[in-house]
Amino acid sequence: MKNEKGSILPMMIAIVFITSYLLLALATQIETRYASFARTRAYMTLNILELEGLEQLSIILDEMGEIEDFIKVISLRDGQMMSIIMSTDGNYFDFEYEIWYNGFVRSRNLSVSREN
Repeated sequence: MKNEKGSILPMMIAIVFITSYLLLALATQIETRYASFARTRAYMTLNILELEGLEQLSIILDEMGEIEDFIKVISLRDGQMMSIIMSTDGNYFDFEYEIWYNGFVRSRNLSVSREN
């Protein structure tokens, strides 16, 4: 194939640009899916840590004879921490807790009746 009219170079440049655009679009999709997967994984791990912390809280409450106000920091798996503040108010126990995991924070308030 002869390049008499100079058409090979512009055609090659167009093919390179199209290919690079498609690769960039593919890389962007992969990056977006990975970020979504990482957020979902962090959310699921946070749920598991929350359940583990609440289970440990119930064990602590079972071991306590007289329930009183307290502030505790519970160590969860992988060195994660859960801080718990409990206060008694009449017929209710009020719990406030926070869990930190990879920059995500879950904070909740619970109020439980003494009769339960």
